Amino acid sequence: LEQAEAAFVSVLDISPGYAPALMNLGYIAKSGGDIAAAERWYLQVLEHDADNKDGHANLGHLYLNEERFSEAERHFKTVQAEKEDLLDIQLGLLHARLAQGKWDHLLAGQALGALTDTQPADVSSAGRAAPALLQLGVALIHRQVMTCAQIAFSCAILAAETEQTDPGQANTVVLQARRCLGELLMTQGQTWKAIGQYEALLQADSADGEAFGRLGDCYTKLGVE
Repeated sequence: LEQAEAAFVSVLDISPGYAPALMNLGYIAKSGGDIAAAERWYLQVLEHDADNKDGHANLGHLYLNEERFSEAERHFKTVQAEKEDLLDIQLGLLHARLAQGKWDHLLAGQALGALTDTQPADVSSAGRAAPALLQLGVALIHRQVMTCAQIAFSCAILAAETEQTDPGQANTVVLQARRCLGELLMTQGQTWKAIGQYEALLQADSADGEAFGRLGDCYTKLGVE
């Protein structure tokens, strides 16, 4: 990665606003955990081209991961205005809005359209849509679309917790989505975030042996005895 980083920097010495180099430097910084540097690189993309949709999309996902939801919403909205059919943007925007207490049934309907082999989901409220969002996350894992699956599970949790039209069903959706999300985060190397999901499962049921075991696996992975 260091050699790649140096190569992209050398490209910028020749062409300072070259978006692919800036994007790749942002990705390298993000992969290395330097979120502030990633943000700076992505913002430079927009400084040179304010309408660059990839720059807006990358910032949207960066801010979503950092729980900067209003900023994520703004960038996702910019992309969605011209590219309505991008699933990661639809789900990212839905997540950002849900996290701010806003339910967008039209956007949810668009995202859940990816469930092509099922009946149209009830998106009249967040609570009613939660089971379908969980189902979407599982379907996306099978399709190996992991980033979208992660966001779908997060949306299912938020939707179920936001409006519990059926408390029993809502609790079931939250627990299943947290379990799926924890496993997905583990496989993606986001161990600290996975810990949050397993701890939430144990708060709901301290006798959840599976969650307890996976929490232990997380700490072992981090080198904590």
